[in-house]
Amino acid sequence: MQTRLHQNNGPRATSGASNAPATQGRKVTPRRADRDGLAKITSIEQLVALQNEKLLRHPYFRLCRTKAIGRNHLLAVVKQMYGFSTLFERILTRRIAEASFNSDERVLSVARRHLREEFGHPDLFHDCLLKNGLSKADLARVSPNTFLRALFGYLLATVQHENEYVGNVAIMQVMETIGLHVFGATLAVMQQYGLVSTALEQHTEDDEAHSQLGLDLIPSFDAQTMSTCRRVIEDVYRLMGLVLDEFVALGNGEQEGRA
Repeated sequence: MQTRLHQNNGPRATSGASNAPATQGRKVTPRRADRDGLAKITSIEQLVALQNEKLLRHPYFRLCRTKAIGRNHLLAVVKQMYGFSTLFERILTRRIAEASFNSDERVLSVARRHLREEFGHPDLFHDCLLKNGLSKADLARVSPNTFLRALFGYLLATVQHENEYVGNVAIMQVMETIGLHVFGATLAVMQQYGLVSTALEQHTEDDEAHSQLGLDLIPSFDAQTMSTCRRVIEDVYRLMGLVLDEFVALGNGEQEGRA
């Protein structure tokens, strides 16, 4: 059964002016609820930052930084991104389509905005790959690798079976932050080769803003939701490391050819 969160509706208004003099002559400190809410946001942000630090040590980012990815290897990675973008779009659509009448309107508002801005990104990847020399027949055969499919399945299970707040953290705070790093690193290599990179440019521009959507909901999270969010954050980053392993392995044939 999904856990509903306690919403923080802010301080209640008081009648009259009797409370005004009580604060005169002394420092006004933030309410405990405000401090606790800020601590929850900080806790999530720090965990995401820690996981990013670990992820950025992955060999894929070193290959990107040193421009050690060949052109064909790079295009193979972008083909995988294209395949996953079609799956990710389905997740974004599903979390709106399957929302209940009791869903928090704030979460739905974030989800609708996100879908509006992400919808059609598979077409951007498709056109990008066509302009970089792949054929329509090549693109028709694109299929996400094992761990991209596993990541899709995990996110789908999170959206469907955890509460809506956990799902929002997984999609917005986690996946959009990961996308910012992975797309940004890949984009730099594409630009080195002079490849058309419209799809990655769009993602890089959008993902930082998207990663902030829903942060204001975190202060209302109960203890169980915070605990589940932490588990999901760690799980998704662990899966992403395996996805990047597969990205690196796509260049094995290219390296053998050079040898």
